[in-house]
Amino acid sequence: MKSQSVTAAPKPPKEKGMERGQDRTMVLRHIRQCWQLYVMLLIPVIITIIYKYIPMYGIQIAFRDYKASKGYLGSE
Repeated sequence: MKSQSVTAAPKPPKEKGMERGQDRTMVLRHIRQCWQLYVMLLIPVIITIIYKYIPMYGIQIAFRDYKASKGYLGSE
C-alpha cells in the first residue's frame, strides 16, 4: 500500500489590497444588508439563554451546603 501524506488545503488568495480593515468593513456591510436575518437569529438565541442557561443558576442549590439562616447566596 502506498503511504499518503495529508497536507492542509491551500488558502484562497486574497484580492490585491485586501487588508484586515477592509474585511471588517465588508462583514459590516453584509450585516447591514441582511439585518433581518440577524434579527430572526437573535430570537432563538434569546429564548435559549432564557430557558436553558438562566435556570442553571437555580439548579446550583442542589450542590450547595445550604443553610437556611445564611440564605441562598450566603451558603457555601
